[in-house]
Amino acid sequence: MKTQFTHFYRRSSYFACLLFISLLLFNCSKDDDNPTPEVPEFEEEFEDGEDLPELEDEDPEIVEPETGGVDNSAATQAVVDDLGGDDGEVSEETEASLNAVGSLSDSYSEEVNQTAESLDEDSVEEILNTEDLEGALGDLEQSLNDLPEEVAALMPQINYTADFNRAVAAALQKSSLNISDSYPMSQAVNGPCADAARDGYDARIETLTSQRDAQLATINSNYTRRVEEAGPRYETRLEKLNEDRSAYRADLKATAVSLITAANQFAANDRAVMAKQIRTLALIFTVKSQSSLKEWFNAANTVLSEKRAEEEATALSLQEEKTEIAETNFNTSKAAADALLNSRLNRCHNQGSGN
Repeated sequence: MKTQFTHFYRRSSYFACLLFISLLLFNCSKDDDNPTPEVPEFEEEFEDGEDLPELEDEDPEIVEPETGGVDNSAATQAVVDDLGGDDGEVSEETEASLNAVGSLSDSYSEEVNQTAESLDEDSVEEILNTEDLEGALGDLEQSLNDLPEEVAALMPQINYTADFNRAVAAALQKSSLNISDSYPMSQAVNGPCADAARDGYDARIETLTSQRDAQLATINSNYTRRVEEAGPRYETRLEKLNEDRSAYRADLKATAVSLITAANQFAANDRAVMAKQIRTLALIFTVKSQSSLKEWFNAANTVLSEKRAEEEATALSLQEEKTEIAETNFNTSKAAADALLNSRLNRCHNQGSGN
């Protein structure tokens, strides 16, 4: 069947098409008048920020401690030299020194005087190697702390250095700085513009964090190495200290043996009184040498222990100092990035809700 269109319907269809086309043209014109804002590129702006400055963490200078020693008495050495003369004569100074020693022997116990009479190289060695003297020799050791000046001058002397007076290094407490990883401020700005700003900011913070963490890793590695190196240095110094003690002991023993040799020579020449005085000097010199060696060694060992603690404390102090510098540099750069982010988020806001 053939369909027939009346004149009315044809005109109605014609005007409907015109209306539809007009609406399309109007909407296109409206979109052209209000284009979508272009999303700015913020990444390069954040990348232009300065990197963290280089951080120097040089090793501290290692200064070896002065541990002093036990010095032989110059006065006693002069006595030894004088007694070794071929003519058997002694100077007035030597005779006065021996007379002062002889007056002390009168106050000593019979056991002490017998020990002096029988003193030989082996007994000198035994006394010098004894850690704690007991009995009569222990009492004699205590009495030697209060000697007449002329006798005290004949005794070995401990050479104390400035390091003996150092205070024990105070323990340092490690502190740490906490860095916030949140955005610098709460911005009610969303959309592509704000997202671009935050992406640039995040990339910048990631770079700064990586640089900071690398510096902190070096700082912590240096700290660990320095503390570990302090241990072997202490052991090496302690080994040297033991060698020094052996050398001082041998020197003091040689002096005591020289006195015994001189006493035997005077006894052989029928000079029993002077021989007894010399043997007494040899005994009190040996006992004083033992106590002086012990006192010096213990004090010197303390110096070495304190030196180790000082080096470890210095390592910790450097770690804390360099860590604070690294964190401060990071915070400074982060603050600059924070300010730039706030500025760019404000720009996004002014464009209209971040779009």
